Amino acid sequence: MSMVVRGLVLINQWVFVACAAALTLITCFLAFNLGSYFGISYYEEQFFALAVGCALFVAYHKWPVSAQLAPWQFWLRRVLDLVAAWGCLLVAGYFAWNFEQYSMAIAFRPPEVVIGGSLLLLAMLEAVRRIAGLPLLVIIVTIVAYGLWGSHLPSRFAAPSVNWDYLVTYITTDPSALLGMPVAVAVVVVLPFLFMGGLLSRSGGGQFFTDICLAVFRRSPGGPAKVSVVSSALLGSVSGSAVANVATSGVITIPMMKRAGVKPERAAATEAVASTGGQLIPPVMGAAAFLMAEFLQIPFATVVMAALIPATLFFVILFLNIHLLACRDGTGAIEPLDRTAWEYFRSGWYTFFGLILLFVLLIGFRWSPEMAAFSAAAFYAVCGLTLGYMGHKVRLREVLDNFRSTGVIATDVIIISAAAGVIIGVLNYSGLTQSLSRFLLYLSFDMVTLLVVYTAVASIILGMGMPTTGVYVLLAVLMAPALVQVGIEPLAAHFFIFYFGVLSMITPPVAIAAFSAASIGDARPMRTAVECVALGWPLFVLPFMMIVNPALLLTRGWGEGLLMFVLVVVSFAGIAAGSIGYWRGMLPPLYRLVLCLLGAAIVLMGFTGVGAGVYQWLLLTIMVLLLALRYLRPVPQLSGSR
Repeated sequence: MSMVVRGLVLINQWVFVACAAALTLITCFLAFNLGSYFGISYYEEQFFALAVGCALFVAYHKWPVSAQLAPWQFWLRRVLDLVAAWGCLLVAGYFAWNFEQYSMAIAFRPPEVVIGGSLLLLAMLEAVRRIAGLPLLVIIVTIVAYGLWGSHLPSRFAAPSVNWDYLVTYITTDPSALLGMPVAVAVVVVLPFLFMGGLLSRSGGGQFFTDICLAVFRRSPGGPAKVSVVSSALLGSVSGSAVANVATSGVITIPMMKRAGVKPERAAATEAVASTGGQLIPPVMGAAAFLMAEFLQIPFATVVMAALIPATLFFVILFLNIHLLACRDGTGAIEPLDRTAWEYFRSGWYTFFGLILLFVLLIGFRWSPEMAAFSAAAFYAVCGLTLGYMGHKVRLREVLDNFRSTGVIATDVIIISAAAGVIIGVLNYSGLTQSLSRFLLYLSFDMVTLLVVYTAVASIILGMGMPTTGVYVLLAVLMAPALVQVGIEPLAAHFFIFYFGVLSMITPPVAIAAFSAASIGDARPMRTAVECVALGWPLFVLPFMMIVNPALLLTRGWGEGLLMFVLVVVSFAGIAAGSIGYWRGMLPPLYRLVLCLLGAAIVLMGFTGVGAGVYQWLLLTIMVLLLALRYLRPVPQLSGSR
């Protein structure tokens, strides 16, 4: 009997590895269009169904039941997990094999589709609960309930009457629902970037970013905090996950900041804000960049270019805030290092070159995102195998294992995307999107300002505790149409909801990035979240500036975009200097007040249009003169620097 059990366990482990690797192989098959080389005709949805089944199988092993239960409860739930995992794999495989037949028989509602689809949806909801928690689960269940019983609501919100058997058949077989655009983007586009990120990490990229930042800022005041900002920006541009970024770089930077004299809450908040900002940097952007391109039907390169100036603005201002706080508080620099920045760069130069190659292929040659990502991944694999970082070379076995590990990492994104597809399918059928847009316009009395504020608040609330992919899809379907309907540029509307969705990572009461950083730094969680809001205040202002001045998204060319960049940087710098009270020395109270008022006036003029133009630039000139006068003063010696 024990041999049979061990054999079953071994088979289960092998299937787990096979499912994880299959996710990456499915991506390769679709990205390189290998079917055409072998004369195979297929529907992409067949592979999407198989990917969802593999992802669910991996998820039930990756997120098992708690071991803190009573033994009989643990083993009972573990058996149920195995039944659910194998059931999902078999049902999804069956749907994939018979997709053509069932996609043409939605109106007939085949019993096997109704039963299998119901079981698949229930298993997926449980997987969503384990991955994203209750908020997303409650939203999905509420929207599905609306699709079933929305016909009983008042006429303003009424939906067509539908039975469960028809709804579940539509959700599981229609290309606009579970197997629709979100899953397609996750499997075909996002997964290649995760594959590239895995090879970047294995070839020493993450350590390279941290090492070179440590070397560059080792003598700078507040050096550890600056390392946190820059390394999180570089890592976040590839990982696209705030919590993962905190876990990766925060274990190094947060203790280092505390040793330099930074309070625990501020150290944790610095890492959390920087990691959250990393989601705003292309190319990954928490998978939102790819989804945004699909929603707006624009080239992916357009979204990448539009994201550059706002993301740069945020990190420039955050870096300046960190520098001024360090100078004011006298926090120390980094402990002496054995190597120089040049030595680190000489060993890991290919890390930077790979990112440059990625952007050149995406923007310069207009390659598809998946082909550009796989090309950069191949570059990192070759460099890791032949060059290595600081004497550590990647083994061929590690490169091959990256197929499995990428599938395990991508599981969360694929399942959340499938859940988003369910939401989109129900909303498309029920018409809730149009009803909600009309209701938002009614509540705002057709006033754009009120509608924008409502959308910002709703975006933060809906995004609490949810991963970036899920919150963006939800907001893009529910909130963005109302903004576009009142005349806001579609690209600006989608960036607005994306930024405020990301802000939920650091906004109380549910600030998962802040809480993750607080646990690493032994800081008070809620106090850390409040510190995040104070430190990341530019992130709360930038989305409104995109709405008023879409030039920040390069919609009107580089010239106007760069002019807006200069205006925002100088005005925010004045506000930062005035609020912190330091600019080449401590500032007198009156000087601080004038700088804050000037910066606020410049920003408000941009919002309201009152006095914008000549007067705005006149105030900006006065601000520059005031900052320059202080900058020419001698620099006082900092007691905390080494």
